[in-house]
Amino acid sequence: MAAPQSLFPGPVDRRAVLRIAATAHDAAVLPEGPERIVPPMMSVWRRLLLGVVLLAGSVLAVWVITVGAWDDEGFFPWYWNVLWLFFPWIFLVQAWLPYLAGWKRYAESRRFIDHYAAFRQESVRVPGTVTGTLVRTAESNDAVSALVVKVHYEWPPGKPSDVVVASRAPGIRRSEAPENGDPAFIWIERDAGRASSGASASSAKARMLVQLSRAARTERRPASTTVGLAEELEALAVLHRNRELSSEEFTAAKARLLG
Repeated sequence: MAAPQSLFPGPVDRRAVLRIAATAHDAAVLPEGPERIVPPMMSVWRRLLLGVVLLAGSVLAVWVITVGAWDDEGFFPWYWNVLWLFFPWIFLVQAWLPYLAGWKRYAESRRFIDHYAAFRQESVRVPGTVTGTLVRTAESNDAVSALVVKVHYEWPPGKPSDVVVASRAPGIRRSEAPENGDPAFIWIERDAGRASSGASASSAKARMLVQLSRAARTERRPASTTVGLAEELEALAVLHRNRELSSEEFTAAKARLLG
């Protein structure tokens, strides 16, 4: 089987969350709580303590490097003090950027956790298909350190769309990475996909959860295509029973799946 494709267009949708489930059955079910979706986070107090330590280190570095090299007597050219004023920040920025990025990820995860109960009640499941992947592995082993997946889906039925979602340290090996054609299960807010025609594409993709199954390539069977088709037909039937799809929409969507 071919290796995952690594070139595909589209920016990562930061409001979409990616989860790699252990089995296909697990991927087709929305977890009861968000703890199975959002990885453990550092507490606010530990983050604040880390910030204090980083700030103290920054002040010490500026004092030792900048103040120690400061020219008060004008012996060196005028740009000497300017150079030493910015020099320590060449290294300090590399420490501050990950710290600030950690706060941003924490805020995003916190919003998802706080909204999850309402999201679980209001969202609908939509079948999708993986159409592109970007896999980054650790240097010491084949553990996946970053995963970006592009998924194609239709919501509302007849309106094709794509979402690009990423996960840091998804907890899988390279052999378990998704491939083109793998089935995906997307939960999307009920009103998001039915936005008005004048709404932007970004607003139509607000708050999404994409779930894929962890399956080693060596264990995959050709029958997986049939299983994926059956699951997609089941998902459409559920939407129809819940009156999310009209009879005409259900018939049209089923006809597209069956070719």
